[in-house]
Amino acid sequence: MNIINSDRLNVDAREMLEKMGKEFGEKVIEFEMKSGVKIKDIQLNRTWYGTEEGKPEASAYFTEDNEDETDAIRFTISKVDRKRIEEWYLTLIPEIMSKLKETLKEEDYNMLTNEGKRPYYGTICGPRLIYYFGETGIGEIIKARETITGRELDLSDYDNW
Repeated sequence: MNIINSDRLNVDAREMLEKMGKEFGEKVIEFEMKSGVKIKDIQLNRTWYGTEEGKPEASAYFTEDNEDETDAIRFTISKVDRKRIEEWYLTLIPEIMSKLKETLKEEDYNMLTNEGKRPYYGTICGPRLIYYFGETGIGEIIKARETITGRELDLSDYDNW
């Protein structure tokens, strides 16, 4: 998501942005009152292709704020495991940088990795790690996978199953 910093806009654009935000907020409140549904998240999309005469088309997707989450399944990563993940990730950085150097042109590698000082995970910065969770009935499987090397760290606590 790109947040527009109103300080970077000229006066007319800033006023338009503030008016749009106010009108949109009022519409969301009106919808909540009429529907009885509390909105938690809003995702706005703008499409240029496949529309009539190439005109932009906007759409919004809403996520309901469901306070009764008794049927939700939640997985957590402990502070100890977060520290293990971070330490493990740091050991992968030389391999990550090597793979990036193999796949990117030299000038791209230098620009995107800040002269080899940090890994590059794409224009949206990631994901650098993907987490896998699974219930087995006797315990929880937890794994973290780094996306460039494909290496995985198994955090499952098999001893306590």
